[in-house]
Amino acid sequence: MAELLKLRKLGQNSAGDNGGISLPKDTLRLEGLIGEEGELVQQPYLRVEYEGDGEWHISRIDERRFPDLTD
Repeated sequence: MAELLKLRKLGQNSAGDNGGISLPKDTLRLEGLIGEEGELVQQPYLRVEYEGDGEWHISRIDERRFPDLTD
């Protein structure tokens, strides 16, 4: 499932501008992260890897494998 999303400016710090995207609600709902009304029901850690040539990979982290994340 692919969608076109526009990069938005989220803010700025000493390193420069920060950008972000919003993940589509339909796919977040498929993963059980938001409810039917759009409310956030889970806040998992996500890993973002830069692959190069304008490509990133986002994956959900299994917190059972990394218990230090939940402390």
